[in-house]
Amino acid sequence: MNKKLLIFGLLGLLLLGGGGAGAMFAMGLFGGGDAEAKAKAEPEPVAEKDVSYIELKPLAAPVSEGNRILFNVLLTLSIEVSEQTEKEHIARFMPRMRDAMLRELHQNPLRRDKKTARFDLGEVKGRMLKIVRDTTRNEAVTDVLVVAAVRIN
Repeated sequence: MNKKLLIFGLLGLLLLGGGGAGAMFAMGLFGGGDAEAKAKAEPEPVAEKDVSYIELKPLAAPVSEGNRILFNVLLTLSIEVSEQTEKEHIARFMPRMRDAMLRELHQNPLRRDKKTARFDLGEVKGRMLKIVRDTTRNEAVTDVLVVAAVRIN
């Protein structure tokens, strides 16, 4: 009985020691290897360009399939502006932009694909970006981001 206890005790110590050594190696505390090579191979992160965002109030957009409106989606959009100074200039056009966006979304509802039952958010982004650029006549607007799209009925 004593021999079995001694064998199991040594086996347990071996497992704990091996697990601990493996964890230390994985964390790069000793042995280096992959951790050192990875640290040397990774370039330093490049600073992103200075952008700011103007978040719009949510817009309701109908989703259709064929000639029938199926449901509405509440879209939350954010406008990406490349220069901080242009943010105030673009914000002045907010009522005109919302009006143009709502008219566009209701005249040309989002189309749902019959096979996948989804609508193309990329198309929505493109349409809204064109409206924002046409309304503000400003090239500082770099993108329109769809922050959220929630079905409301």
